[in-house]
Amino acid sequence: MKWGRMILFTACIVAWGGLVLAVADSADSQAWIKQGTELEGKGNLYGALKAYKKAINADPNSAQPYQRLGCVYRSLGKPKDALRAFQKGAQIAPDNALGHFYLGRLFFEMGRNEDAKIELALASNKDPQMVDAIVLMAVIKKNEGDVGGAIELLKNAIKISPDSFAAHANLGNIYIDRKLWPEAMREFQEAVRIDDTQAESRRNLGFVCMQMGKIDKAISELSAAVRIAPGFAVAYYNLAEAYSIKGLKGEAIWNYRKFIQMSDPERDLSWRLKAMQEIQALEKAGFTEAHP
Repeated sequence: MKWGRMILFTACIVAWGGLVLAVADSADSQAWIKQGTELEGKGNLYGALKAYKKAINADPNSAQPYQRLGCVYRSLGKPKDALRAFQKGAQIAPDNALGHFYLGRLFFEMGRNEDAKIELALASNKDPQMVDAIVLMAVIKKNEGDVGGAIELLKNAIKISPDSFAAHANLGNIYIDRKLWPEAMREFQEAVRIDDTQAESRRNLGFVCMQMGKIDKAISELSAAVRIAPGFAVAYYNLAEAYSIKGLKGEAIWNYRKFIQMSDPERDLSWRLKAMQEIQALEKAGFTEAHP
């Protein structure tokens, strides 16, 4: 079971911050973009799609509606359509860092890492402060085996933006892989400080606490993870381990059973067998299930 997973980017950036955009010149186009953004925020992706297409009709020479159109196609699981929209936006505004980031991320998701690296490098060149581009480049480096390069990039991202959740979480995952527990704890504590609603980071922090013998803190963080995501199978397994270490064997049995209930029968087969063996051993020793 893989404990550390690289944190990727699922949402398109709507709040532009200091990024340089290709601004739509037409008032009509801007109005349609505003409507599309509002619809997109409400989850009405097909309504947003129509609005962005009307924005393009109102001003075909603006990159912004193409970028938004690409984001919606990506959310709809239509990468080829998204690619065409992003490429058109980049053609109109080649100096727009955000457009290159969108292309780089999409290429990464399509498995085209070399193309992704080219676009992410362009994004960073146009805007050296774009943390999302740096973090995604670090993800690619880590996946390609250049862990040192990934760490360097993530540290740079944190230097630029100390409140980058993705940078701290990804760096923490690398430290988990290397069993550098104090370093991993530091990064996940920061990630949780920035956003305490992310179940995976709460679980990762709990797992690291357990490795460091901080069992009460581990139970607290792992419990938070399953409150946020009740179907989070691996967190239940970790909770069972933590409760067992603490001597609360009945609670351990309950969590092992919860893990078996929530886990994938094929992907997690070996861990399910281990959980069953732990339950059998505990029950043989006279312990009975107890809800935490």
